[in-house]
Amino acid sequence: MPEEIWVYLETETERTGVKKGPLEILSHARKMGADSGYSITAVIIGKDAELFLNTAIDYGAGKVYLIPVETPLCHDQDYLVNLLVSLTKEYRPSLLLLSATPQGKDIAPRLAARLDAGLISDCVELKVENDALTGRRSIMHGKAQALITCNLSSFCIATAGAGAFDAQKKARADNAVIIRLPGLVTEKTRVEFLEFIKGDPAAISIKEADSIIAVGRGLEKAENMPMVEELAGLLGASIGATRTAVDMKWLTMERQIGITGESVSPRLFISCGISGQYPHTVGMDASETILAINKDRDAPIFKLAGLGIIGDMAKIIPALARHIKSAMEREGRPQ
Repeated sequence: MPEEIWVYLETETERTGVKKGPLEILSHARKMGADSGYSITAVIIGKDAELFLNTAIDYGAGKVYLIPVETPLCHDQDYLVNLLVSLTKEYRPSLLLLSATPQGKDIAPRLAARLDAGLISDCVELKVENDALTGRRSIMHGKAQALITCNLSSFCIATAGAGAFDAQKKARADNAVIIRLPGLVTEKTRVEFLEFIKGDPAAISIKEADSIIAVGRGLEKAENMPMVEELAGLLGASIGATRTAVDMKWLTMERQIGITGESVSPRLFISCGISGQYPHTVGMDASETILAINKDRDAPIFKLAGLGIIGDMAKIIPALARHIKSAMEREGRPQ
């Protein structure tokens, strides 16, 4: 039996879908397996685990563990850690990969401690050679890179951030192995779920945002921020920035996107007044849909964008906001 690489597929809390970060890791794991001979297994845990089976197979899983549970995993990490520890001890994979979401960052070190495993966090590159896992990660705020190796003869864990890899479907496998494990019981935890309060898009990490509006030098002055904030509020989007915008104090450092900031891969990325140089685009080029607004028709950002608007963002952004407000009014949706 070939050695297994497991990918934990974290699912959305409000949509019937798998988060993009785990799908990126599953796609990359498929390539790692093809190069190294390891088989790829997806682990799906949740109330509606069955709903995500086809997605796991589409993105590269040759085997899928489906574990239906009633506990809301996003609010009870103790339960999830206990369950993954039990599964790992029983089925003994060589490697467990997780997305570096808040949940992944929470449970990965706890799993490593409980299982006496090696851990490489926040990788931007992962490869398996000669039964060893090598991960590359940024250190010193992006000023240097570290290469870390774990021997796969003992169990290893690694996490990777959103945008580190591409999420690509493969030719669908008809012979995928499906293993359903209903009724698994883990030790009781001390967590009691009371209610879910949706996070404010303006406050959550840009790495977790589904939609991002990013501003650059073309914003021109801080007094233009309110129009961006209005559009972000209408779209439920987070606001990001280039290094120039951060240096100008228009946004704070944690909102910076690019080689010296965060890497993001939202479903929608709106680029406002950003030329599109490599130090910025390397942090957002994995976004699903990119809309670029820039008055320079030769700006490099247009080569990356699926849709471009040439013009002054100070006129275009308010016009977009008015159009969205009108559409929401016609549909009777609250603004």
